[in-house]
Amino acid sequence: MSTQHLKWISCALLCALSACVSRPSDTGEFIVIDTDNATTIEEIKLSEMVDSVRYILIEEPDEALVNFVSHIALTDEYIIISDRNAVRCYDKQGRYLRTIARKGEGPGNFSAVSSMEISGDVLYVLDNNHNKVFRYDLNGRFLGDIPVPKQHHAYYADDMAFV
Repeated sequence: MSTQHLKWISCALLCALSACVSRPSDTGEFIVIDTDNATTIEEIKLSEMVDSVRYILIEEPDEALVNFVSHIALTDEYIIISDRNAVRCYDKQGRYLRTIARKGEGPGNFSAVSSMEISGDVLYVLDNNHNKVFRYDLNGRFLGDIPVPKQHHAYYADDMAFV
């Protein structure tokens, strides 16, 4: 694996992990960045937005090479990463555990991951090309799919919203 590849995965994980934590400012208000009316460039330290940052090197055995990180979902135990070809599960130390879903045309296969969310022990994968939300348990067992209407910008499945 190239150093450049590791940098991109580390950057994607850093962004995902830092986006999962909101810390109010001293005034009790959340930090708001108004990009529409920005006239000057202001430096914001990452330490002002999150309490801590942890870099996790993702293990990539030959059967689980990450092509291009498109989505990341986190649980207390797992890091779930989707790329163009598969949805894979890693532990919090970055060790590859299993492939949950793959690109394909068979039952439980997606053509493209449009969005991905976890609720409880169920992973929901939105595939706009198939107009379905695929459901999997975190061990990789396909639980079924939920049809969604074509050409809508928001979908709801099992109380989950996909925008």
